[in-house]
Amino acid sequence: MLKKIGNTLAYTGLLFIILRLFLSQSFIEQYYSNGVFLKIASIQDFIFGILPFSVAILIIFIIGVFGVRKLFVQEHGGSFRDWVFRIFKWTIGLAGWFLFVWGFNYNRLSIEELNGFKTAPLSRVELLEETEMVTSNLIRFYEKNEEQIKSQYDFIEVDSFIPYCKQLINEIAPSLHLNPRKNITARQLKPKGLLLKFSTAGIYFPYTGECNIDYGLHPLQKPYVLLHEYSHGLGIGEEGACTFVGLIAGIRSNKAIIKYSVLLGYWKKLYRQINKVDKEKASQFRKLLPISVLNDIESIRKNSSQYPDIFPKIRNSIYGTFLKSQGIIEGLASYNRVVTLHYHYRKAHPAHEKWLIHN
Repeated sequence: MLKKIGNTLAYTGLLFIILRLFLSQSFIEQYYSNGVFLKIASIQDFIFGILPFSVAILIIFIIGVFGVRKLFVQEHGGSFRDWVFRIFKWTIGLAGWFLFVWGFNYNRLSIEELNGFKTAPLSRVELLEETEMVTSNLIRFYEKNEEQIKSQYDFIEVDSFIPYCKQLINEIAPSLHLNPRKNITARQLKPKGLLLKFSTAGIYFPYTGECNIDYGLHPLQKPYVLLHEYSHGLGIGEEGACTFVGLIAGIRSNKAIIKYSVLLGYWKKLYRQINKVDKEKASQFRKLLPISVLNDIESIRKNSSQYPDIFPKIRNSIYGTFLKSQGIIEGLASYNRVVTLHYHYRKAHPAHEKWLIHN
């Protein structure tokens, strides 16, 4: 029985892999991202959304146990060639079905193509301009809404932010030429650190369509990370584009703590980029922040230090290689593309500035 299942997975998976090599971006956009994927996602949301636990972790556990039992332990009488073939067969099957249930979205039209604006790598001057703009807006927003932000921590602690962020991402989707996904499932994975110890704050699990974030994240990180994972759930593969969509959604929130979370998360990303090219300027921007904001940044750092990375270089190498195999040539550096996207988006859409400065 398992042999037949394995063969079926391998043959169909191989077919999907071959299709991936020949299908154009426009074809995938029209017929997969705006067609097949939406049907798959609706089925996943119906089946897995009613369950009170993360099916993703259960499936990973089962695959792990099965892998050790059937793939990495040679059965009596089995040859080394049989062992290698079993690994190859199941790898092809899982990789191919990954493409079918979600992975084809890596080769859809880019977020800038969908929204009619062009991008180019930012110059040092442009990066400084973006950082100065975000810093000033972060300061102004915090100083005006400090009491609200502090009073809304319970909104994060009792998980009310999960359906609220889902609403935000679905409201912003049509304006970015994306399809809403009203019943998408999101969960906080326990125990704390389950993902963080692998240099991961959240994960979208394509086989079940679930968005997952680590329960151990600092409260001020959770909305920022969840909006990123929800963006994956809309059918976006590229990491920087997901952060960009989540940023646009969060900026338009009328909940102070949600907007603060995304502004702070984005500021930290800008700070890291500026710090690489001009440490003095980076230090100046940091010194401008109110002491309470600096305390929040330090609190986030201390919280993260409780979950030291396990084999970070191996994880980064594997995931970077995976992203490149899906056509994301920047690899892990694609996370930073949110800065380029946001800069050029606000230049092409002046009305977006109103949301940035609206308090």
